[in-house]
Amino acid sequence: MNETYYLTILRFVLLYRECMNEYGWIKRRETLNRAKITEEMDEILWSLKVKELGEEALKKIEPLAEPSEEAKEENKQDGTAQQ
Repeated sequence: MNETYYLTILRFVLLYRECMNEYGWIKRRETLNRAKITEEMDEILWSLKVKELGEEALKKIEPLAEPSEEAKEENKQDGTAQQ
């Protein structure tokens, strides 16, 4: 067996996989931007940040996805006005 062949193929597959992964994240971000969904509202991205930074560091950061009490009140009022 040719060991260098397998090493070359392995490197190619890993590089291809990494490129496809990055392309997928770029397309995901574009789609979410078109849908007006911010990074803070993206549950998958937020969970990856938790894994990367650790829960301790993220407890210091308040997620922007959580609506304020005023926004919650406005949403309640808008919902009742529309019905």
